[in-house]
Amino acid sequence: MLKYLARFSLVAVALTTTPASAGEWFTHPFGELRAYHGSWLAVCSDSGRGECRAVQMAGDDGSGSFFGSRRMSIVVKEPQGYTVEIFQRGMTTPISGSVTLNIDGSRTNLTDDQWSDGAPEYTNVLETFSLRGDGLMNKLVAEMKAGNQLYVRHSPSENDRRTIRFDLHGFTSVMNAINKHLQNRKN
Repeated sequence: MLKYLARFSLVAVALTTTPASAGEWFTHPFGELRAYHGSWLAVCSDSGRGECRAVQMAGDDGSGSFFGSRRMSIVVKEPQGYTVEIFQRGMTTPISGSVTLNIDGSRTNLTDDQWSDGAPEYTNVLETFSLRGDGLMNKLVAEMKAGNQLYVRHSPSENDRRTIRFDLHGFTSVMNAINKHLQNRKN
């Protein structure tokens, strides 16, 4: 009898949990439509009518900054594609040297044409660099959906190698929520 009760309890817990702590959409005071998904936040500007992105902000560096010490933002471009922007407090720009992405041990060394200083549209954004190339972006998003941890390693100078860690818990959920929102917006 106890064996059956234990099995029933496990099944009940499994059926009542939600994947990646998916949250409901809400309108933020900034006028953005937002929803939390694990370690990620879905953000759609203009009350959900504008551009949508998945964001992870983390690391309190004691500066009192709104963004903390690191941030990754992945903008979903319509009809398809992505832009990726990575911020790290104290990063010296321009960055020289190498940039490497590592998802659960699978390493990708970026070529110079796959990343640039600044934001995708603005090169004068400090402490930030962007990834480029549709093939790279599609591969990165697919690997992030299947992964647990992303490490971004960059070398501002030969003697200064830095690593930024992003938790991928909730990434698949946040991307699915954004894609569903964009699809519903078309209908």
